[in-house]
Amino acid sequence: MANLITFSVFIPLATGIIPALIWLWFWLKEDREHPEPKRLIVKTFLLGMFVVVIALGLEYTLHLLVKGSDTININSGIIFIISLAFIEEVVKYFAARPALKSKNFDEPIDAIMYLIIASLGFAAMENVFFLISMFKDGGLTIGFLTGNMRFLGANLLHSMTSAVVGISIALSYYRRKTIKLAYLGVGVILATLLHAIFNLYIIKMSGQNNLNVFLGLWIFTIIIIMAFEKVKRIKIKQRKLEQAV
Repeated sequence: MANLITFSVFIPLATGIIPALIWLWFWLKEDREHPEPKRLIVKTFLLGMFVVVIALGLEYTLHLLVKGSDTININSGIIFIISLAFIEEVVKYFAARPALKSKNFDEPIDAIMYLIIASLGFAAMENVFFLISMFKDGGLTIGFLTGNMRFLGANLLHSMTSAVVGISIALSYYRRKTIKLAYLGVGVILATLLHAIFNLYIIKMSGQNNLNVFLGLWIFTIIIIMAFEKVKRIKIKQRKLEQAV
């Protein structure tokens, strides 16, 4: 009985969370010159894990609404996928919002960091729920294989789409409130569309051509890293403008 509990809970817990922590370590290196407080990093990560429950509740409600609809077609299916992506991007943003409202949000790059931290917490808990089911139904080997796939796919996808939202916030850091809201809206829409496109492609391929999906994600990652460098220069430019004035 004890072994069953270990396999069905603790191993999926480790397999789901450890990969997200590895990605967290990777992204924190991008902000090593001005690191965020460890307490706030942990809080934001945990909030990201917590909002998975909210996302699942909203997604289940949406599923019931779609299931009870009299007119279900391919268009409604696409809208459903986009709606799921929108829910997840929004709840990840709200997981990062306390950090974005804190005094520690004192430079543009922080927006990207807090969104990525929250997204990795979200991905970690989503991994755990998914892997518990996989370990239960498919056994240890399939569970580990799935865990590796999610390490490359889901963790990277969530951090990348949330990074888009973070970049949008960062680009409007020194602008007035209305502009900030507009940038945030554009960021959430772009993140939602990218998230939905990824999910639709996975569904269409039915597990085939995963290499193409991962290649696309890695190209996306390189673009985000380049955006990191651009955002880092925003503060430098702002300082020069202030000194000129």
